[in-house]
Amino acid sequence: MRHPFVSASLRLGICVPFIYFGIQLLAIPFYPGFNILVNSASDLGTAHSLKAWIFNLGAIVTGLITLASVYGFYQSLRSSGTNVLLTALVCLSLICYGSSSLAAGLFPMPHPYHGAGPAQLGIILGPALFAAAFWKRRRESGWVFWCLAACFALFAVVLVFMRPAVTGVNTDPIMGLLQRILAIAGFAPLGLAAYDLLKQQIKPLQLGARKPAQPRSSVQI
Repeated sequence: MRHPFVSASLRLGICVPFIYFGIQLLAIPFYPGFNILVNSASDLGTAHSLKAWIFNLGAIVTGLITLASVYGFYQSLRSSGTNVLLTALVCLSLICYGSSSLAAGLFPMPHPYHGAGPAQLGIILGPALFAAAFWKRRRESGWVFWCLAACFALFAVVLVFMRPAVTGVNTDPIMGLLQRILAIAGFAPLGLAAYDLLKQQIKPLQLGARKPAQPRSSVQI
């Protein structure tokens, strides 16, 4: 039966943002002088940390769980009538999320493979793709869709603000904070979308469970 695997995959997707930020909270105490305004998340996996393995192992786990969620997203988006091309782009973006996290854990800074280079494009497009994929079902999704739209807007604004050549603003003193805001706007849609799609998967089962059983007809002799 396909449903249990789809549901399990989506549940993993819901966990991704919590694991991503939870690992950082666990790793911060072991980085002397860590400054949330300046230091990036990847700094927690460098030699400056007393226990860099916490962040690096957490990044690998985050990457694997993200990749495992792709199956649930694909099946759920297609069953809800989402365009096949848009579904494929969302899943490709998720693969980029997962690959980037894996690379971050396997190749700590300053390794040149850290962040998986080209995969960053999929992450940048991620919030826009999630919002586009949920556009047709915005009435059913309700607040989830508007949260996805807000994340897309926030991601775009912060991404532009982080480019001094565009804004003329020196963001170095708060680059760590901006990176976290960008991460929230980037990873939150993954969990929100997985949550909404999981509701879609569970709803038919709940309706079936509430449906009263038909009385059996008795045959009298």
